[in-house]
Amino acid sequence: MTEYLDIIYSSFILLLLIAFILLFLFIFLSTKKPFKNNTLNKFYKMLMYACSIAFFVTIPASNFGHARSFEKICIGEKTICVFEPSIRAIGKSVGKQARLNIIDKATGIRIERFSAGKPGKLVDMHNDTICYMEEKDIVLYDAANLKEVYRIKEDAWGNILAELSVGIESINITDQNSDYPVKHFIRLDCLNGKKYWYEPFSKAITNKQPADEYLPGFSDRTTELSIKYAERERSTYLVTANSGEGNLQCIFPGRDAGKFFSKVDSTNYISPFLLCIDTVKRVFVFGHYLTTKKEEFYLEAKDFDYHTKWKKLSTEIVAVDEDTKINIWLFEKGILYIGIGGYVLAIEPLTFKPYWTTQL
Repeated sequence: MTEYLDIIYSSFILLLLIAFILLFLFIFLSTKKPFKNNTLNKFYKMLMYACSIAFFVTIPASNFGHARSFEKICIGEKTICVFEPSIRAIGKSVGKQARLNIIDKATGIRIERFSAGKPGKLVDMHNDTICYMEEKDIVLYDAANLKEVYRIKEDAWGNILAELSVGIESINITDQNSDYPVKHFIRLDCLNGKKYWYEPFSKAITNKQPADEYLPGFSDRTTELSIKYAERERSTYLVTANSGEGNLQCIFPGRDAGKFFSKVDSTNYISPFLLCIDTVKRVFVFGHYLTTKKEEFYLEAKDFDYHTKWKKLSTEIVAVDEDTKINIWLFEKGILYIGIGGYVLAIEPLTFKPYWTTQL
């Protein structure tokens, strides 16, 4: 049912047509007098008018409409959580209303979707439990069993720790802008002038700032493929740099890739962006644009001798606009997950074999 409502709410013309049909239906019904009692007939007429007004008021606040872009993806044991920062309804984004989409990891089928408020933030995922912020509420949600584990409201932190009963000035997520996967905490700026850090999965709370704890996974930087293990310890496999030929760029091995690559790629590209590297199957995936306008792009995989294994035009991958970008990606256990234009794909990097494709 939600799939049909998404189609309707994503099309301005279709939604407008249905709205006018329902409006005229309500007006037509309001002219009827189904009761012998005049008071009941007046109440009935007012009800029809109220229904028509309510319909138009609820359209922009609806939770329906296809996604247009994504901000973050987290992968659990059985489920995947995709966060979209704003809902697309009536052909455009509606304010800062955020949504969380829960996908079955094996099939790609969306099994749940709900609003995460204005604004909302996806904090992290541990196994199949997600933590997110809905306005100033901290929520832990069991994605495998589709049920809320707990919710901490802004005025309830005193129940967690007595010192917090004085009140909270602000609630923030630590390391939101980190380029590398890192463990996130909820930072509480208290009205007593102190700061506290809350770990939502263990429910541990401390007034000492935790050290950065880096997690396995590639950097979000599209100019390099690297993994960070500690503050001064990381492995860099591939990087992009200016080729010396106009604005074109090349891809060459990083400082830790000597055992995988023996030379620099001789091909020059327009704004290449690196997505993942599979050192077992000896292949890396990247994208590059057709022109400097940065609209359509190629998604391509090459082996470690820089031979092309496959190459796809962005508009051939899924039905998207020419200027649609890849805005989320994550490589996990040999599978590359990509978010592009409201679609999420799970592909095999070596062959581009699609495990599944889903539109959210």
